[in-house]
Amino acid sequence: MDYDRIINQMISEFDLKSGPEREKAFEKCIEYADQHLDCTWDYNPFLQKAADRLAQLPVRMDIARRMLEQSGDERLHISYSKQSGLELTGNACGLKYLSEVIKNLSQATMNGEHAHFLCGQRPLYGNSRPLTIYLEDDDWFVKHGEVERKGKRKG
Repeated sequence: MDYDRIINQMISEFDLKSGPEREKAFEKCIEYADQHLDCTWDYNPFLQKAADRLAQLPVRMDIARRMLEQSGDERLHISYSKQSGLELTGNACGLKYLSEVIKNLSQATMNGEHAHFLCGQRPLYGNSRPLTIYLEDDDWFVKHGEVERKGKRKG
């Protein structure tokens, strides 16, 4: 997809020297993405490119979850125990849904794609902790998670 060509079409009517006009141009790009790119992996990269071009804060949609439908039967619960650490409990529907979200994320084209599981929103159930799952490339792990042989983090 030629993001630059589409962005040029969307913003051609605006005076980009003006901050309020750049905001309006970005809003038009968001409208385009909502109408034509919803539930596709082009949504977030398109809006990232538009945000960069128009000096706006990027907008990210939780596409990995928007691509999936929930039956309403999914149940997930996230808690923390000093003995066993983070605990994720789910019924069969909930675990299948979670695996589909993770599979979707693994197919994303842009680093930073993510899925939110928020308290009080399905499929989280009861007194669950929230969870955000991110996709990052191997460079992220080199930068943030590499451990030296002596057990100390680099950095």
